[in-house]
Amino acid sequence: MIPITVERDIVIQASLDDIWDNIIHFQKQALWSPWLIIDAKCKRTLTWEDGKVGTIDTWKWEIIWAWERENIKIIGHEFVDQELRLKKPYTTKGRAYMVLQQQGSNTYEVIWWMELNIPFYLFFMKKSFTEIISQDYDFGLHMPKTLREEWK
Repeated sequence: MIPITVERDIVIQASLDDIWDNIIHFQKQALWSPWLIIDAKCKRTLTWEDGKVGTIDTWKWEIIWAWERENIKIIGHEFVDQELRLKKPYTTKGRAYMVLQQQGSNTYEVIWWMELNIPFYLFFMKKSFTEIISQDYDFGLHMPKTLREEWK
């Protein structure tokens, strides 16, 4: 397997509770997820209590993708670690985390990081996958910024 790593960040002016609420709850992520915006018909199943360790969010698109993510570690209102499990078109595991770091009064940097492995036979796609995921992360991070700073 070949690892792909992406890290993006943005500074958002809003309360810690508002930002954290939109990050930790899978249901609220539907407002800003770059992948759910592309395909609103994605079938999602949530197991456990949203926003807690052990919560699993399963996604199934009709055409190609199927995957799930699970909250495996949460620290206060500042860190969430998730295990990613891709089921289709190939099987692999990865990790994602989001970190909030205070930059000033009601100003926080949000860092979104992900590492996912792709099969060796897709080695020629590593750069493309990295660029696509980076663009998705950039788009996704700007949505909560827009929601919190402009739609108040």
